[in-house]
Amino acid sequence: MKLALLGPASDCLSAQGALESHGHTASVPEPTDQLRQGLDRIVASEACLVLNPARFDIEGFVSAATLMELAVAFYHHKPIYLLYPTPSDKGDIFQLEPKVLHGNLLAVPMVLYG
Repeated sequence: MKLALLGPASDCLSAQGALESHGHTASVPEPTDQLRQGLDRIVASEACLVLNPARFDIEGFVSAATLMELAVAFYHHKPIYLLYPTPSDKGDIFQLEPKVLHGNLLAVPMVLYG
């Protein structure tokens, strides 16, 4: 599957190799990505995978910038995958209908059904 990876750049680069070795195509944000380029990358993908490790003492942290990117993905009917659950299953992010992978990076399906 063609994935747009979202989250900290170092995490995206680490995950890219693992995903590609299992047959996925994974695009990562470039250091020079401007907002519009990043959103174009999301629109061109089949799905988004959010790498959301604990940060700032918050498990499953999702930044405001990533939430904004996810709104674009949702609007364009892209499936959204979260690597880790967020602190609340009733927060704004769950209105975007993400699928939580519970830390299993390779649980992203190879093809979309439906």
